[in-house]
Amino acid sequence: MKSRGIIKWLPFSALEEQLPQINKIKREKNKIKKPRISQDLAEHINRVLLNIPKTKVLITYFAEGFIYQINEQIKKVDSQNHLLYTSTKIISFKNLLNLELD
Repeated sequence: MKSRGIIKWLPFSALEEQLPQINKIKREKNKIKKPRISQDLAEHINRVLLNIPKTKVLITYFAEGFIYQINEQIKKVDSQNHLLYTSTKIISFKNLLNLELD
């Protein structure tokens, strides 16, 4: 028998009290495991962090089951606490997936 997936939840969205819970279930189903990065990519990220560029950088990072991308300038690199500071985010080194220069 073929599963109807999320479609089976749609009739229940008419009840406003259940909508937040249904949206939470949908979001949980879309989560992924954190991808592993290769040694070459880790070295590339380290090179970019050592030479902090003055221009914007496309930062790809993992947070709470999802992959995000932001295009911002790196404000500060805290190597003691393993944190990367941008104008809007603080990202842990362990969650960095890629850094691309513009």
